[in-house]
Amino acid sequence: MEGKWFGVQYIYSEGDTTYVGSTQLTIKKALGDCALQEDIVVHGTNAELIFKAIGIRSYDKTSQSWKFTEVDNTSRHLTFNGREENNEWGFYLERERDGTKYLLRLRYPSINRDHFQQIFERSYDNGKSWQQSSHIDFKRSLF
Repeated sequence: MEGKWFGVQYIYSEGDTTYVGSTQLTIKKALGDCALQEDIVVHGTNAELIFKAIGIRSYDKTSQSWKFTEVDNTSRHLTFNGREENNEWGFYLERERDGTKYLLRLRYPSINRDHFQQIFERSYDNGKSWQQSSHIDFKRSLF
């Protein structure tokens, strides 16, 4: 997955699908081969900057699990725990908004050399069922 990627993002709400912007993503090896660093730039529908972020994906040998941490220029810090289920990788995070707890999951159902999808889902019943909240279709790019 190393390289430059350009993605278009859509959100889902009450049966509607809405284009919300684009993501420029650069993935490179970091700390030798111990981690992948992601440089992320997200723009809205009018090309305005929404946020910039840095992400690190790595295997934590102490907990024997994959981790993904993202920090952005709006002071948001997310740390996901990764695991494989049904031959698909997902990264999970417990969140709370307006007093309601939920799980957030990032899935990657389709990955190949020139394209991958990142699906964002939420669960309000501790992972028994999932609602897709958004997705990004990434294609290899030169930007």
